[in-house]
Amino acid sequence: MWKGQYAHPDGHRVVSIKVLRGGSTSDKRFVEKFTKNLAEQASIWVTFDNKNVMPFYGIALNCGYMPALVLPYYSEGNVVNHLRRNEVDDAGKLKLVLDIARGINYLHGLKPPFIHGDIRGVSGTTYSISSQHLYIRITFYIPQSANCAYFTSPMY
Repeated sequence: MWKGQYAHPDGHRVVSIKVLRGGSTSDKRFVEKFTKNLAEQASIWVTFDNKNVMPFYGIALNCGYMPALVLPYYSEGNVVNHLRRNEVDDAGKLKLVLDIARGINYLHGLKPPFIHGDIRGVSGTTYSISSQHLYIRITFYIPQSANCAYFTSPMY
């Protein structure tokens, strides 16, 4: 995960740049197919509109042999680090759990449903804390077929 700047129409924004891993550096066709599939999925992800689902800014190329995701930067990090650094009472912890549940409920209510297959508090790519909400950061997902749910974890 890298920290960078994004020239947004509303002004420059600090962003997280998540360079994706996997695949084969020797198989150029893999990277091309993966990037094409990622671009198709990104066109769906960018439409998500819920305060508990992290916004998606786009895809960055030329960050290595794999593409990268451009996401908002949250200096407070993931939920586990947040809880370690701050005293959070039971009511505050319940609010965090409710924020997660609201984000999941939104995703499951989409047509077709979006199933987040990798929710973990320690993952820097799953949760981010803003001053007001806990966001579920959606990572790359692969549709199982044209008429079924989308998944964030590949089902090979």
